[in-house]
Amino acid sequence: MIRVLVAEDSELTRLGIVTMLSTQADISVVAQAEDGAQAITLFRQHRPDVALIDLRMPVMDGVQVAAAITAETPPGRVLVLSNYDGDENIFQALKAGAAGYLTKGARGPQLIEALRAVAAGQRFLPPEVAQQLAERVLTQPLGARETQILNLIAAGKTNPEIAEALGISRKTVGMFVGRLMFKLDVHTRTEAVTVALKRGILKPDP
Repeated sequence: MIRVLVAEDSELTRLGIVTMLSTQADISVVAQAEDGAQAITLFRQHRPDVALIDLRMPVMDGVQVAAAITAETPPGRVLVLSNYDGDENIFQALKAGAAGYLTKGARGPQLIEALRAVAAGQRFLPPEVAQQLAERVLTQPLGARETQILNLIAAGKTNPEIAEALGISRKTVGMFVGRLMFKLDVHTRTEAVTVALKRGILKPDP
């Protein structure tokens, strides 16, 4: 029997997942969490074979939860199920220790297959997710300052306003803006924000 913890803040989505999993003779949902902190607490109480966690949750997000659960002794196994398919989201989840990543567009049989694989100690990445991850390797990651400036651009700040906020010259801001736009392969600030949101470099407002 594969014992599963389901962590999902949407009650309707969580109920749907639990109902679907209950149709499988070899899977048992032993706990349900509605936020990240609760997920860690319930994991420690029940020690499930797999923690199925959403990437975006209140209190603690899925990346933080995955890191905490996989740092337990013995390490927990995590499968991420998310609305977000950007390469940065996938990379951060796997870097935190998740053994698999599915989008919520996945069909029920694929979720069952993924849970069984992760429970058996295997990795599970559908081809489209693996492709996103491979594409990330071919792109240049943004540095900390570039990401900071990108967030300010997304907030509608102009270069002079960014320079004032960060205590750097306008020329330096312009250099960083040019560099991040080159790395994102875009030509305008609006395109930069759009691409960064799609890839998961910027997080959408809750």
